[in-house]
Amino acid sequence: MVAGLGPLGLPVAVALARAGYAVTGLEINDARRQQARSQGVTVAEATPDSRLWQSADALLTVLPNDAAVSDLLEGLHGGLAHLPARAMHLCLGTIGVELAQRLARLHRQAGQHFAACPVFGRPDEAWARDLTALFGPAESDDTAWHARATQILSPLAPRLHRMPSPEAACALKLAGNLMIASAIATFSEASRLVRAYGASAHALHQVVTGKLFRGPVYEGVGARIAQAADCNVIGNEPAGFSIRLGLKDLGLVQAAAKPADVALAVGEAVHDTLARAEQRGYGHADWADLPACLSDRGSDESL
Repeated sequence: MVAGLGPLGLPVAVALARAGYAVTGLEINDARRQQARSQGVTVAEATPDSRLWQSADALLTVLPNDAAVSDLLEGLHGGLAHLPARAMHLCLGTIGVELAQRLARLHRQAGQHFAACPVFGRPDEAWARDLTALFGPAESDDTAWHARATQILSPLAPRLHRMPSPEAACALKLAGNLMIASAIATFSEASRLVRAYGASAHALHQVVTGKLFRGPVYEGVGARIAQAADCNVIGNEPAGFSIRLGLKDLGLVQAAAKPADVALAVGEAVHDTLARAEQRGYGHADWADLPACLSDRGSDESL
């Protein structure tokens, strides 16, 4: 089963179905269920149907936040109680360290397997089956279910990195998102500087991606940041990763850093920047559109 057929969950479900797995998608949104059916995915409502859950040997959750995962497994739907013993739960969404630890404990008590498997990649990369996955199983022993889990992940993520625990996988994913968010904020601020002296953000993008900062964040996301800065427009296409989700993840970063006594001066500054964009009503926008979200038409607001 794949729980959550949103911008990332749907291509995950489609990739698994095309790889030969019998996939049932769980989704509460009618439009998303219809879209999934049009892609050949069997769909069910996310209801506490014990027969459906009892027949599942693997559950992949691709949900937007901790509350949605907790609700599915522990709350209204109570799916955890219906999963059979030895079933595995692979959590592909970005969740907090504390929730990962709790899920590991609950699944262990139920005789089930759990791994935090957060993925890096935007929806277009998911459709291209080009995600990067972190595999953080709760059990440290290299048991047979590890091989089964990595086999399931292989059609989605050609790059799979083994982590020592679920909390380690979550911490690394949060750290990666912190670095991406910092790069977006830095590029947005740098764009303001060069534009103040007559150069375009597009020119900045060409220079820094020519050699200084190669890779998908600056090369791919950076192109959209440059457009948002030069044209002062928010992209028309749906957000690949919204400011609201970025703000949520940076909140999880701060929550993970506090008990570890890790200072995050950059993280706090970027969190405040995203929070300001959300306060202006742009929580739904792609976080690559940050320059436009923080600018009044014709004038820039300082980051």
